[in-house]
Amino acid sequence: MSITTQGRTLSDFRTIPTIVGDSAIMTTADRADLQYWKIEFSGDDRKTWTGISTGTTRQTTPMGPIWKSSNVPDGDYWIRSVMVNKAGNFGDPCEIKIIVKNGASASVAPSCKDASATIITPRMDGVVSQRVSVNGSAEQDNFSYYQIQYSSDRKTWIDTAIRSRTPLVNGTLGVWDATALPDGDYWLRVLVVDKSANYQNDPCQLHVILRNNAAARSTPLCGTSPSAYIAWLQVIPPAGNVVTIKSLQPPPTVSDMLGFFGSVNATDFARYAIQFSADQKTWTDAMSSNSPQLAETGIGGWQTRLVPNGDYWLHLRVVNKSGNYQDYCEMRVTVKN
Repeated sequence: MSITTQGRTLSDFRTIPTIVGDSAIMTTADRADLQYWKIEFSGDDRKTWTGISTGTTRQTTPMGPIWKSSNVPDGDYWIRSVMVNKAGNFGDPCEIKIIVKNGASASVAPSCKDASATIITPRMDGVVSQRVSVNGSAEQDNFSYYQIQYSSDRKTWIDTAIRSRTPLVNGTLGVWDATALPDGDYWLRVLVVDKSANYQNDPCQLHVILRNNAAARSTPLCGTSPSAYIAWLQVIPPAGNVVTIKSLQPPPTVSDMLGFFGSVNATDFARYAIQFSADQKTWTDAMSSNSPQLAETGIGGWQTRLVPNGDYWLHLRVVNKSGNYQDYCEMRVTVKN
């Protein structure tokens, strides 16, 4: 396993590395009797694990799912890769320890005074749309449940469908379905309720801007459907500056690790894959995942050094639970390493 972050590739973990910003996790899942694989992260206690990516496709060459490590508080973390065979047995996971150090950019919302009840993402004053993944922590002594609420005026609070009786630390609290709400300013807050039905006096709140109207959102790099699109690409070299690509005309020249950023949120979702082809006939997975990406975020990576230089086609394939698929956002790039 290796990690690509801020233009650096980390592969020697005898000394605990420090990472900044988002990271591509480079690993394989290569066994003949594979049922599924998953990549997860945990705090330093290694008790609660949160998914980064998962899939059922055998990966014989390194894949590069993106971990939004810019969205977690600074501190010590563990990353692990787990494979499960068709008999349901777990192989010994590959685990590495890292230190996330983003500085103020990764802090929790300003009004989150209690570290046991926090919202980390969405970010304060961030623009969101459709179905919004809410991440953070909700735990306390005598815990009963947590509830996420929203408000347009900070006076009347409405329960979302996010409610759980399981405490959580640095993970996904749930998904706020805002598809039926009008565009505008909203506040989110997390209530942590104890067994006496009491909750904190000053709940963690943060402000977001909802833009469900497609005309109000930024134009993606490719793809017209809000269910699946690619917003931009990033070329992430082992050293030097990361290059962001926001135009496909002319077809861009890429190298090293190519990161994909966008959203995958289709109805009846089962899995998605970023695929490449040299002839538009035979398509190969660059990566795949069973986890929808509900907000505009890193959705995967392609290590272009594993293929010969030349012209390639890329697209985003989304498969539903019946096994039917649809391809989105076809593009052409030139690999030149």
